Amino acid sequence: MATNQFNLKLIVLNGISAALTGVIMYLLTASENTNWTLVAGGFVGFSALLFAIGYFLNQRPFSLTGGWLGSAMGAGYVVLFQPIHSGDATTFISAAVGMIVLAPFYQRVFEAGERMPRDN
Repeated sequence: MATNQFNLKLIVLNGISAALTGVIMYLLTASENTNWTLVAGGFVGFSALLFAIGYFLNQRPFSLTGGWLGSAMGAGYVVLFQPIHSGDATTFISAAVGMIVLAPFYQRVFEAGERMPRDN
């Protein structure tokens, strides 16, 4: 058994979290008076909530706990590219879907790396 365990469920959870933030971004593009800084703050708050839930459920690894990374990426995206337009939001959604679709590939690559001999 490898010491570092790949957690496919948490990769998918982070992808779902990112897709959800992308959908929220897309819905907010219809409003002309959206305060994107507040939206980013909301995503950070959501990220903290997800991390807390994952922490109390004792999920491992902590870098993926609860799906917090997906919404944190959404907050960073909003901060970097505000004001967000519908094309920006759909780009973020497609990246999140890509995370979900490619998760089994990530798992195979991780497992192949774990089987490689190590230099001591």
